[in-house]
Amino acid sequence: MVETLRRFELALGVSGIGVAVQDLDLFYRQAFNPASPIGPDPIGRSDESLYPAAVADHLTALKRSVLATGDVADTEIVLPGPSGRRWVRLHLAPEIAPDGAITGLISVGVDVTDEHRRTEEMATLTRLLLEANARIDVALRDSSISLFRQNTDLAYTWAYNPPVGLADQDLVGLTDADVLPEVAARLLTAAKQRVVETGRPEKLEVSLKAPETTLWFDVRVEPLVDEGGLVGVTTVMVDITHQKEIQQQLRMVMRELTHRSKNLLAVVQGIARQTAQTVDSLPAFIDRFGARLYAVGRAHDVLVDESWRGGSIQELVTSQLGHIVSTDSGERMTVSGPRAMLRPEAAQNVALALHELATNAAKYGALSNETGSVSVRWGVVDAESGPPLFEIVWEERGGPAVREPQRRGFGRLMIEKLVPRAIEGTSDLGFDPDGLTWVLRFPTTYLAEGWSG
Repeated sequence: MVETLRRFELALGVSGIGVAVQDLDLFYRQAFNPASPIGPDPIGRSDESLYPAAVADHLTALKRSVLATGDVADTEIVLPGPSGRRWVRLHLAPEIAPDGAITGLISVGVDVTDEHRRTEEMATLTRLLLEANARIDVALRDSSISLFRQNTDLAYTWAYNPPVGLADQDLVGLTDADVLPEVAARLLTAAKQRVVETGRPEKLEVSLKAPETTLWFDVRVEPLVDEGGLVGVTTVMVDITHQKEIQQQLRMVMRELTHRSKNLLAVVQGIARQTAQTVDSLPAFIDRFGARLYAVGRAHDVLVDESWRGGSIQELVTSQLGHIVSTDSGERMTVSGPRAMLRPEAAQNVALALHELATNAAKYGALSNETGSVSVRWGVVDAESGPPLFEIVWEERGGPAVREPQRRGFGRLMIEKLVPRAIEGTSDLGFDPDGLTWVLRFPTTYLAEGWSG
């Protein structure tokens, strides 16, 4: 008997079947291979402590009916598991003593999760296949995907949604050499012949000339097989012209980014060199150099906001002075002028000049006390000769009396020489006792497209 029981347990252990016996109060008193369908360690426990409430209520009612009537019953339950839901099919039968009395209940459980999942997957696949068949015509008709089928001689037997240049031809019976340009036909024919010979798929890119453009295609050639073996090839062509254009644009952007990065590094190098020549200590250099780099960074923020099309003068003024004084109050700062955008190189240089003026005003000029004010205005002005010029005027009033400094630092050099030179302009820096003034004039060609005069 013991040996028979041991063999029974071994058989159940590899079967996915669990057997359990409950007493008349539905407490488990025996279990064989319980972990698979029944649950771990059921001895002495009831269904209420093993299963979710809804499942336990269902099982308890069904089992009490089996105990009451002596009839067998079958049911399925769904249980939560660490890797998702589990389905368990249960066969319930009364345990009958030799004298015919019902002494308990026997449950035989089989884990049918795989069966359910296969059924669900089959139903899902069937539904998806029906949907795909119903929609493929509509999807391909307006897509960039073309489908072709050819026999082993590479003559077309079927075509769907052919690309521009092939759409007006009846391809059936023709070969690639009959309908495609020589280079494309040679590439495709060679790939398809290899597929016919080896039975292995091929992937390649080809280009086709179209009116006023070149079309690019990602091509996949697959062997076409039926019960008798290989009967031809199926070709899928996907129009990737747009991706090619994007790649070209990305290459242009990368070249432009490299160019701008080099220019920026040259600006940083120039700022570092000139700053170092005008300070006599490392802390002073770090302070001034860092402030000027920060000014460049704020200018680049303005340019990035406009996708590098240009920089708004209004935004440049706000970015360079906003951390010193409010540009919206109108008490210490007034800003006026038409909506104007500077080209990126002009915006960067003007931002550096505004930074030097703002720093000087905060330390020594109109913004160093409680009463001074600064106005910035801009617009197009007539030149003495030649085309009109664009003018930016910085004017300080109400600050300490102004005296022209004896020493010419890098900031003054930038305002008077470097910035106007970079944009082919002129600079006039005035040291009126009532307040410093600065007038920058440069050609309107340094204004970005779309500016308002």
